[in-house]
Amino acid sequence: MAAPTACGSDQNRPCKGCWVWFNALCSCLKSPGSCSTSKANPPYWVLVNPTLITSSVLVPDFRDVQKNHATLRDAVWDFGQTVSVPRLEALATNTAHSKTQDPVHMHACPVNPAVNAKEGKMATPDQLYHVLFVTSHLQKDPNGKFQKLRITGTYVSLESAKKAAHQCLFDAGYELEWFKKYEIGDSENVNGQVVHAVAPAGSTYRVRVLTTPNTINKPLPNHEDGRIAADLYYVVQIKSGLEDEESRDINIEGVFTSYSEARESALRVLLDAGDGVSKDSFAAYDEAGPGQADCGYGDNIIVHAVGNNGENFLVSVVKGQVLESVRLAEASF
Repeated sequence: MAAPTACGSDQNRPCKGCWVWFNALCSCLKSPGSCSTSKANPPYWVLVNPTLITSSVLVPDFRDVQKNHATLRDAVWDFGQTVSVPRLEALATNTAHSKTQDPVHMHACPVNPAVNAKEGKMATPDQLYHVLFVTSHLQKDPNGKFQKLRITGTYVSLESAKKAAHQCLFDAGYELEWFKKYEIGDSENVNGQVVHAVAPAGSTYRVRVLTTPNTINKPLPNHEDGRIAADLYYVVQIKSGLEDEESRDINIEGVFTSYSEARESALRVLLDAGDGVSKDSFAAYDEAGPGQADCGYGDNIIVHAVGNNGENFLVSVVKGQVLESVRLAEASF
């Protein structure tokens, strides 16, 4: 049985045989002799960075992969789609991530596309739903130096995002009795706020659900709870007036699978050549230089600008940060 070197899967597109999405895996199979094969047990291929690991054992579950292969045993894995078709003697998965090797791709051809569509956990929704967890103490900090924003997950449905938002504070380790004020809202209000809580010391906690178009041009693996399993980078714009810091507008301007793409987008968010908006349109405009992670106005803030009416604009690149209790729960599925 020859290695499937011709399934046409190079350069960020799905395999025509099984619809699995990966980066140029099959081009790494140089020849049929590059991996062991047998008629009874066709191999699957594991690409770990530039290293190709092979096995002739067909396994139905990736816990077995981690258990049986010393090279993979010590890593902590976050797997997405898994498709196993014994009749076709094949197995495939989308990108998997680990704490030590990122990304890892597994692939074996052929896989029945109908089975893949029925059993896989890939999503290409028109919209994405993001859970924002914002902690602030604005009455003591008008410049927002102690405001912390985390995006704890992106979900494929509004229902799953709202469920995660309602659970967010508790997943972060807080308990209801710790707050002097705890209000539950509706994500359909003007700012998507679902939870508003205030601690006795004055710290404020807000959990919001924001909706954006899905501009990621590939299928996205997702967990049983609806959270996208891939690492995501968000371009976040915060706009505030000088007189009313509490009414800050927080918007997600873009979602990307790489930091470099997100950073490039962040540098363009406030500018629009078609409408004549340039850096000179602002009273002040600062941006991070090449190789810099911020522009001097806070961690990850790529652009800071002041409008002619005194409003402040902050554009940052934020990497998604899953709460530990959520990650552990998903790993148990």
